[in-house]
Amino acid sequence: MSNPLDQSTTETRIAERINTATVQGISTNSNGALTFSDASQMMEFAKMMSIAQVAVPKHLRNNPGACLAVCIQASEWQMSQFSVANKSYSVNDRLAYESQLINAVILKRAPIKGRFKIEYSGDGAKRRCKVSAVTLDGETVDYESPEIGTIKVKNSPLWLSDPDQQLFYFASRSMCRRHFPDVLLGVYSVEEIQDTPPMRDVTPSANTSKLFQSPPPVENGASSANLRSAAESEAPSLFQEADITPLDAVKAWLKSSGTKWANIDDTLYAQGVTVELRGNPDDCTDDELREVLAMRTQLAVVKGGKK
Repeated sequence: MSNPLDQSTTETRIAERINTATVQGISTNSNGALTFSDASQMMEFAKMMSIAQVAVPKHLRNNPGACLAVCIQASEWQMSQFSVANKSYSVNDRLAYESQLINAVILKRAPIKGRFKIEYSGDGAKRRCKVSAVTLDGETVDYESPEIGTIKVKNSPLWLSDPDQQLFYFASRSMCRRHFPDVLLGVYSVEEIQDTPPMRDVTPSANTSKLFQSPPPVENGASSANLRSAAESEAPSLFQEADITPLDAVKAWLKSSGTKWANIDDTLYAQGVTVELRGNPDDCTDDELREVLAMRTQLAVVKGGKK
């Protein structure tokens, strides 16, 4: 739970950094909506929004950066900044928007004539919703939702109290993503983000540097069995520590060293090393790839062409 004193201090610091001269340049149009002449006005307004307390949801309070994101989105949609803010949520550390707002954005920005045509079919768990619209060039596009019983994420209470409404939101959003993907690019509903698995950090660990350290030189005429033994004594622990497969390791080494796979077999043969390699690393077994890694010193000299 946040400390009220800390929150008050943060608000004071934000308020002290507001450029009042820039704010005074913000104007309104004939409909009373705010208009910004440049990015600096929008940034100053975002600071003001972040200290608006009950006028914005908690995830935006004392958060000028998130408020700026909302302001930019609202300006692109030509909607009220505070209306968009109050339809936003923080879900899995991401900014998400209420389905009602997303539907309004589609109607406002999609290249369609009029509004959606809606048809329902089936009952209970078999209930479905079909949404169609006429594009500006006269083509009819549509989307039919899956059966309601197969939709996994249904966290909104409306799925119980008004399932047809939620099916409509689902179908209209999906139709837009299929036929007009630019309209909702980078914009997601609460349930879409809840249905997305957490992102996995694939950044290689510091231990991957060991993969590119030069191993002891291999003598000419070395047998495939000896190479396999040497490679397996070193490589498995590296792959486990770095969470990287032999194929990934070979591809990373080829890219970093400039070595060409097509030249490797000839180079090994010239040095008296007999290892049969396939035409592509993707077709090789893990053992074959480990042998290549064990011979990095000899192979690193092969860059633009044959040595």
